[in-house]
Amino acid sequence: MYSTSVPSENHLHSSVKLKTNRTAARSLISLTEQTLSDLLIVTVIINLLATSSGLNRTGALAKNKTVVLHIAGQRYAIKTDADARYLSDLAQFVEERYTKIQEGSQGSPPYKLAILTALNIADDLFRKRSEEENLKRRVRNKSQRMLAILDSALRGLAETRS
Repeated sequence: MYSTSVPSENHLHSSVKLKTNRTAARSLISLTEQTLSDLLIVTVIINLLATSSGLNRTGALAKNKTVVLHIAGQRYAIKTDADARYLSDLAQFVEERYTKIQEGSQGSPPYKLAILTALNIADDLFRKRSEEENLKRRVRNKSQRMLAILDSALRGLAETRS
């Protein structure tokens, strides 16, 4: 009643090839995700550096020394003129954000965590810029009102003297 079939040698060979190809594809995807993650983290750091004093007069990173940073378990050697302590603080900031996002996104691949980290930091930056613009606008408006009051008072003083 029961029959068993013995797979042919060709079937076994193609099955092994398929498993090997899948394993290779998974390894390639994993390597690609890690490379993307590394690139995104470095991009975040470089963009943060773009607002620091580590820029030369042309706006490019000066390269007089190499500073080694560690972020998300990766080592990055960055050539710059920026202060090593400052860069270390930046790396620590990025690492803390990355770790916080990683805790809330269990199982996400590193490249996605890096993108979320970059978006999170960019969101903070844009919010701070908006707050700064609002503060500048308020200061400008108050200054203009104060100048108008002073001008009016000076005109009134000049009229009383004449």
